[in-house]
Amino acid sequence: MNIAIFDDEQFFCQQINNILEEFFMNEYPKMNFKIQMFSDEKSFEGFVNKNEIKVVFLDISTRNNENYGLEVARYIRTKSESVHIIFVTSLAEKISDVFDDLIRPSQFFVKPVSAQKIFNIMHKVMRRFVNSQDYITVKFGRMDCIIKINEIYYAKKIDRKTQITLSNRSIQVRNSLSKVCESLPDQFVSIDKGVVVNIEMIRDIDYGNGQLVLNNGQILDISRSSKKVLRNLLKN
Repeated sequence: MNIAIFDDEQFFCQQINNILEEFFMNEYPKMNFKIQMFSDEKSFEGFVNKNEIKVVFLDISTRNNENYGLEVARYIRTKSESVHIIFVTSLAEKISDVFDDLIRPSQFFVKPVSAQKIFNIMHKVMRRFVNSQDYITVKFGRMDCIIKINEIYYAKKIDRKTQITLSNRSIQVRNSLSKVCESLPDQFVSIDKGVVVNIEMIRDIDYGNGQLVLNNGQILDISRSSKKVLRNLLKN
């Protein structure tokens, strides 16, 4: 998750950055996120043009342009309908300009902004984020863990829990396999009792020996009943 902060006063950038780091450390410790801070327009615009941003915190005015934040927010919105635009500004009188049909911000804060207000809006952002088709939320110990779906190779039932193998690690979560499968798209299919695989991660299938090879080189067994299903799914 890419988060950008723009304010031409470095102090406010760092303040929001510290609050966000505290939020993820306490609320989503397993979340993979990256925060970028910008105090000059040129660097910020370069980042916006080259990267997919999920959340952006924007001041409205700069020393050079009192409406800079509004202008760049409109541009960001033309690039993405899903990005969360959050204004943090001293200009309370600009609120009517912010909530226009094109920008559609998630929130408007007047400086100084408290950590609790940022926590509250980030909770709303994260609920929408994890409810998208790109991610699932599972229980890892006592914490919620957010997993990117296209990084999952397969999931396997381990007693009442589930082992999820990702591109860079395996984790055991408290959710049952059936509960995990409720959140997974159709690209995940059962290949054996208690095992579902992401068909996008399959490198090769040996139907004769009843095995498949994943992109990471791992070999999994296929049940007889699953062979026909896989053939039909992968025949094209």
